[in-house]
Amino acid sequence: MTARASCRGLTFKPVLVENYDENFRLLESGRCDAYTNDKSNTAANMRTRLAKPEDWEILSENLSKEPLGPMVRQGDENWLGIVRWTLFALLEAEEYGITQKNVDEMLKSSNPNVLRILGVTPGMGKNLGLDDKTAR
Repeated sequence: MTARASCRGLTFKPVLVENYDENFRLLESGRCDAYTNDKSNTAANMRTRLAKPEDWEILSENLSKEPLGPMVRQGDENWLGIVRWTLFALLEAEEYGITQKNVDEMLKSSNPNVLRILGVTPGMGKNLGLDDKTAR
């Protein structure tokens, strides 16, 4: 954050706190002007910890890429496989430029990886009990 702020000619003083509740008390009291965390955490905390969440806004800019990931209950290997498959399909779709808007065009791709992700090449979802076209 310091480097990004510096590039924009901004300065700030980080305020370190012991717990989430203190973050939001400081914001509401005016002692802090901003709060940063991953967006999903920020959104959840904003709604549950601020007295008037409608008075606050989550900015669209990303400050970093967080290594976030899903978690599933132990003992359901098929569900674990489906969650992993979904995550990897999303990552690969991003890597190959597959979007909701261009998926129909991408079905005509000559790239075997794109065709595999989109289920044109059969067998992608079979072991998990999914339709091969699930990623579309």
